[in-house]
Amino acid sequence: MELITKITDYPDTLQKATECIKDSMRTAAQAFVGIGYYLKYIRDKQMYQEAGYIDIWEYGKGELGLSEAAISRYMKINDRFSQSGNSPVLLEEYKGYGYSKLSEMLTLTDEEIKAAGITETTTVAKIREIKKEIREENAEPELEEQIPESERSCSKVNRRQWEIRIYNTGKFKVFWENSGISRRK
Repeated sequence: MELITKITDYPDTLQKATECIKDSMRTAAQAFVGIGYYLKYIRDKQMYQEAGYIDIWEYGKGELGLSEAAISRYMKINDRFSQSGNSPVLLEEYKGYGYSKLSEMLTLTDEEIKAAGITETTTVAKIREIKKEIREENAEPELEEQIPESERSCSKVNRRQWEIRIYNTGKFKVFWENSGISRRK
């Protein structure tokens, strides 16, 4: 494969330059999936050992200058956004998305992506905002809200037992009803 080292055709309008950028973004998204695929391939076949490396992380750092976080992210992007979850081919619906968008969308389900209306034109900042809203919707209620009003003034010992159970299991009602602790009226 030969690298292009000089530009021979400059776009003469904003529209043409924008099209060039979008084409490059589509190519870049495909490349991210490919990078993740080949990293996984090297890992799974233990090919890094041929060069004397202990694992994929050491290989990625030594040969590619990648951090463990970057290697992991590339592989996760491949798992999530490649055809069949393990190929160098980007799913058609994600063509045009860049690395940053794909990275941000890793924690979103397909349903959340569709429901939020995320497209290739959605900004990374907007995706982060959507993720924050989803986290807030799914957040556990504050500890104080989980303790019934009638029990909020119970003794410190009983209150601490409530807090421990809520923290550890989130099943405060079951604990209280089965604890044998009498309720204050």
